[in-house]
Amino acid sequence: LIPGEEYCVQVSAFNDLGCGPPRKATPQIISPPKQKPAVPTSVEISVHSSKSLTVTFKPPESDGGESISQYKVEWDTNESFNSRDGSPMGSDHLLTSSSELCNPCKFVIASLETGQDYFIRVYSYNKFGYSTHAGYPLPSMIAPTTQAK
Repeated sequence: LIPGEEYCVQVSAFNDLGCGPPRKATPQIISPPKQKPAVPTSVEISVHSSKSLTVTFKPPESDGGESISQYKVEWDTNESFNSRDGSPMGSDHLLTSSSELCNPCKFVIASLETGQDYFIRVYSYNKFGYSTHAGYPLPSMIAPTTQAK
């Protein structure tokens, strides 16, 4: 069901004798609540240069009933994303608009250390907040190198 979309519901009893007449449910119209979006999908990372990585991802399967307005990309050398006093080493936002949705979305993380492995995660955002969970790439980490692999 699509959040924010209204649905009419009716119920019929069924047994060995067949199906009974439909009865309207109470309430007659129901709408799943609008909510935070699902996680971004198809997250991938690749080497962009000796000091940068490219993160590619697709929109979530559900926008929660509201347009996705931005994505948050986080990176860290620690798998727990807490190397800066409980926060990730870096994060940035990729803004979107309903007229210019990215699919796939691309984001370049620059000013990284050559040869250092980085973990990446991506959150989607609508007016109800960030996705509860992040989208993670496979492989889970990669290091900028002088030659793309």
